[in-house]
Amino acid sequence: MPQLNLKPNHKAIRDYYATLQQYAQHNITHEGAVSNPFAFLLDACAKQVDATLVPQYPMRTPAGNRIVLDGVILDAYRIPFAYWEAKDIDDDLHRAVQAKRDAGYPFDNILFQTPQRGILYQNGEQVFDIDITDPTRLIAALQYLFAAPPAALEDWHAAVAEFKERLGFLTIDRFV
Repeated sequence: MPQLNLKPNHKAIRDYYATLQQYAQHNITHEGAVSNPFAFLLDACAKQVDATLVPQYPMRTPAGNRIVLDGVILDAYRIPFAYWEAKDIDDDLHRAVQAKRDAGYPFDNILFQTPQRGILYQNGEQVFDIDITDPTRLIAALQYLFAAPPAALEDWHAAVAEFKERLGFLTIDRFV
C-alpha cells in the first residue's frame, strides 16, 4: 500500500482536532459524536490510497455471528484491509478491545480508538497503544494502519499485478 501523505498541518488532521475541541467545549463525549471526526479523517486517508471507508460495516465472524464494525476500509477490489472501532471518551478501551476479541472481531489489522488513545492490532498481536492527542502520534497510527494490509490481501494484489502483466503481452490480433 502507498504511504499516506499526512502532516500535522494537513486539513483533515486540523479538522479532526478542531471538531473534538468544539465538542469538548460543549461537554459532548459520547461515541456517536466523537467518532464522526475520526471517520472523516479515515475517509480522507482512504481516498489518498484509492480505498473506501465504509461506516457501520456488517459482517460475520468465523463462528457465524453477525457483527457491525464502526468502519472498514476497502481496497479498489472491495476487499477489507483495515478495520476501525471507536469508543467514547469515558470508555475503558482495553476492556472494549477484549470484549470485541471475545465477540470474534477481526484482529488482523484493526485500530481501536478514543479521542485520546489508539490501540492497533495486526496479525492478532498488539502493535501499539499510544496517546493520539498529539498529531505526530496520530499520523503514525494512521500510517501503520494503512501500511499493513493482511497477508492474504497482499497475495491477492500480487496475483492481480502478475495477471495484468501477463495480459499486457496479449494483443487483440490473437483474438481475431
